[in-house]
Amino acid sequence: ETDLPAQAYDAALFVMAYHDIYYLDGERGWARIDTGRLLRELFDSLKPGGAVLVVDHVGPAGMPREKAAPLHRIDPALIKADFAAAGFVLDGEADFYRNPADQLDVMAMMPAVRGKTDRVVLRFVRPAGRK
Repeated sequence: ETDLPAQAYDAALFVMAYHDIYYLDGERGWARIDTGRLLRELFDSLKPGGAVLVVDHVGPAGMPREKAAPLHRIDPALIKADFAAAGFVLDGEADFYRNPADQLDVMAMMPAVRGKTDRVVLRFVRPAGRK
């Protein structure tokens, strides 16, 4: 539970961190996160018309969510599906951080690709009048 107040925020950001929602390491205290619940709570905390910006390292298309944490990457289709399931609407997508030369199956923290990964930029909104 996030304990966020209802309809209090205009915007939220996930910058190079959305993939970490799928991280799981009991020995280090990282418990499984209920993604649906987290995004529904975020949805409820935004004012109608409020936005969420997600910037993250791109993973291979069709990559299962279990691979998101070890690669520090995520399939943009998974992000879109997660947000749609929580009631958000995709409002925009930018390609200024895209890098088609990136090897999508290499961990984003590796020196050879660090700072040069293919990145997705997505903007989701809480539709006005939707509860």
